[in-house]
Amino acid sequence: MFGWLQAPGNLPGRAALARAVRNLECRDVMSDDGMELDPHGDLVVRHAREDDTATVVVGGEIDSHSAPRLEEVLLNLVGEGVTSVVIDLGGVGFIDSSGLRVLIALRKRLGEEPGSVTLRHATPGTLRLLEMTGLTEQFSVA
Repeated sequence: MFGWLQAPGNLPGRAALARAVRNLECRDVMSDDGMELDPHGDLVVRHAREDDTATVVVGGEIDSHSAPRLEEVLLNLVGEGVTSVVIDLGGVGFIDSSGLRVLIALRKRLGEEPGSVTLRHATPGTLRLLEMTGLTEQFSVA
């Protein structure tokens, strides 16, 4: 369905990403059109929920400006009773320590249960960062 999510070198532009994420059958995070951009326009977050599991699709850059928005979305899901989160990082072109902090905070909030946080479709750069920081040992990576 979203072949570009599995081919990191072939990432779409913002318009293509927006169309793809709009096609997901899931609840809007904040805006009427289902897209949530941070004030700098660098982050797109969308999620779907089934029972106590949420799938979160993230696109753009996760940095000190956008990480608080992602954290807000994730913690709201936990507050609504979600106990397992799958985060699709296929559309993330950049993540810094602020983004890693959000992932670690989510993991701590959900506990140490296997599968409580799964990261999927990480780009090679993101995967390398997770490996270098030892976080591939803390998360399920698919």
